[in-house]
Amino acid sequence: MYYTIERAFRVVLTMKKYIQNIRVNLGSTIITVPVFDRTSDLEGKTLLVTAGMDGDEYASIDAAYRMIEELRMSSFHGRIIIIPIVNSPGFEKETSYNPLDGKYPKLVGIGKKDGTESDRLVDWIVDTYTLHADMWLDLHGGNLTEVMAPFLWAWETKTTSIDILMRSFCERNSPEFAVFEPYSFYGKAAMLSQSSCGYICAESGGSCVRSEEAIEQHWLWVRDAMHILNMVSSGSSTSKKVPLYQKYRQYSSKIQGMWYPESTIIRSIQKGEFLGEVKSFDLSKTEKMFAKEDAQILWIKEGMKSSNKEILVATASTPW
Repeated sequence: MYYTIERAFRVVLTMKKYIQNIRVNLGSTIITVPVFDRTSDLEGKTLLVTAGMDGDEYASIDAAYRMIEELRMSSFHGRIIIIPIVNSPGFEKETSYNPLDGKYPKLVGIGKKDGTESDRLVDWIVDTYTLHADMWLDLHGGNLTEVMAPFLWAWETKTTSIDILMRSFCERNSPEFAVFEPYSFYGKAAMLSQSSCGYICAESGGSCVRSEEAIEQHWLWVRDAMHILNMVSSGSSTSKKVPLYQKYRQYSSKIQGMWYPESTIIRSIQKGEFLGEVKSFDLSKTEKMFAKEDAQILWIKEGMKSSNKEILVATASTPW
């Protein structure tokens, strides 16, 4: 869904009373973050939806604003909070990371009150919204050079009720496959489960794509989350289960240079399959990459630049 200038102007006029620009103190500066926060007259659970955690993942942002348009007048149970652009400094600079500290907000766990700008930003989300939510659906997608398949990604927490909910959501709402990683005490999901909040990452829309298909997938996931929380009566959940993988692996290069992928098609691969190679700028070094096990490609870089330890291919393997 693309906004014309005229339509965007109308949307702003009709939404201004529903979306608040919240001032967030990040220590070195104060930023504004748009927040839609609506509590229904009908009692129910609370869903937090975030998008734009990476500032250049536009399908998730478009989908979040679409949901705000729908939910500002719709009937549902409980409370829904939608933050369509979390990393507003990154959005302004058209980058995935937060330019204020060079960090990726998605990778700072639950944040820190006295940390860097990204730490404080995530801590604000957790303290203000997540600790009061039953589920946190974090919408993501591939950046400018990442080809990606749509999939759901969650983590075991050892909190039985949370694990059952998250695993079921992944298995029944991912288009082709999902990832449910084993328990890790220090993970974000495990920490949030102590406050009875389930965390799930939704990936759709590679290469900064804002296609209708990618936006629609995120939109469906929000509706599915509301459905599984009994906030609405309809959703796309079915009895169909997709393959659920538990092992995540990333392939990166030790040298800086040029990346030549064998293929940028999202596909299943076999152990030993050639994935691509990195050549140094002076062509004196070449590093070839081969699959370490049978796996499903999650995303692959299609751009040419390869920095030291940059993720070039990410895979999932070992079915549950």
